[in-house]
Amino acid sequence: MLIVPQKITFSGRNIGRDPCAIASSVLFEQSCTRRTVLRSVLHAVVVAAAPVQIEHTIDRVFAVSDVHCDYTLNQDWLTELEQKQYGQNDVLVLAGDVSDDLSLIRQSLSTAAEAFGRVFYVPGNHELWVRGEPHSVKNGTAQDSFQKLQLILQLCQELGIHTTPARLGNLCIVPLLSWHHSSWDKEPDIQGVPHVSALSIADYGACIWPDTGPGQGVHGSLEIAEWFDKQNQTGWQELLQQKQGCDVITLAHFLPHQALLPEKRYLFYPNLAKAAGSEPLARRLRALQPDVNIFGHTHFSWDATIEGIRHIQAPLCGPSERRRRPRSLTFEQLTPLDPMDRSRTIPHPPGCDPIKADWLPIQIYESDAYRSRMGKAGDAADGWQALQHGHMCPPLRAHWSDYYGHHMREPDNVQMAPWVAGMYERRTRRAAKAAGKPPPNKGI
Repeated sequence: MLIVPQKITFSGRNIGRDPCAIASSVLFEQSCTRRTVLRSVLHAVVVAAAPVQIEHTIDRVFAVSDVHCDYTLNQDWLTELEQKQYGQNDVLVLAGDVSDDLSLIRQSLSTAAEAFGRVFYVPGNHELWVRGEPHSVKNGTAQDSFQKLQLILQLCQELGIHTTPARLGNLCIVPLLSWHHSSWDKEPDIQGVPHVSALSIADYGACIWPDTGPGQGVHGSLEIAEWFDKQNQTGWQELLQQKQGCDVITLAHFLPHQALLPEKRYLFYPNLAKAAGSEPLARRLRALQPDVNIFGHTHFSWDATIEGIRHIQAPLCGPSERRRRPRSLTFEQLTPLDPMDRSRTIPHPPGCDPIKADWLPIQIYESDAYRSRMGKAGDAADGWQALQHGHMCPPLRAHWSDYYGHHMREPDNVQMAPWVAGMYERRTRRAAKAAGKPPPNKGI
């Protein structure tokens, strides 16, 4: 449910707390100057509030990110969730990247709402792409990414999808808006790779940030990331008070810590780190101290605890990614741990179909009441970790987080892994051949 907990004015018209009226006022402002429209939209996007108390029994919470429903096979995966007999007391948390097409976002969130009793969702970066013609089915009335965000939040309110904090019994679930900024990357760069640009970072070409708004239209600016974080501030002190005595789950699309991303030498695009994380998000999580934070964006399964907070990524990704690299997307460690040994690509569980992705969504939480009904009360042998009023899932063994559980991070090592160096070498040779030049010496 979209909560707009303060009165908002568009062009002198008081439209109160009605999010539908806010969205319709964007249409009204089309006849006004661009600057006025931008001020109105920036003022209107207020998504956080003190958690709403909902009389709803909670049994289980499931998590997934990066469902990318632009792929038909991923739409099929989402539709099949309705056949898995989740209960009305089950909750799905969806950590962004559904689609950049508003019609597909509507369809996908509606399908998820049919399968689960409650759905919590936070938009990712793909949702805010503004590509193609304005006033299209894909973009609605949005002319920039701020307006696209507002339309998505209004759509969620219409569908009954939670984008704001809610307390369900003794469980508090907190969606957190965030955005990436290049200064989040604090580790040494790899030389000889493409610089950050619209050619290498899709968001830089597909998102539109007006030059009259935060960051003055500059992609990767800290000011845009701070603007997104400030949308979580309304009702924040009340949230900090009410979360006492509750189990707390947060969801945010981007990364709060660089330790949740493989070192640059292991990445096909090492500068991914410049468009992956948010320091304002990290600060907010430190203040809230949730039991578990669900994130997405980087398309690596992950389960690690940093600064006392457990961080889990359970991405669906595109079908081709699931075929090519199942061991970095699935759970249950595939031996060996050494990422340099790329000889094994067995999906989990053995024999499963990586396209069907039956391991998702991952169950991350179950209430004590549910465990009691299932005869599991007081049973510590199943590995579930006790919280105040429920249990977190046992540790999820994922390739990269397991690797860093056994190996120190070495960000100062900027020598490319063999598979990364090989890719750039092949690319360099192809470019030389296309230009009619002699191939370079082996190695780059």
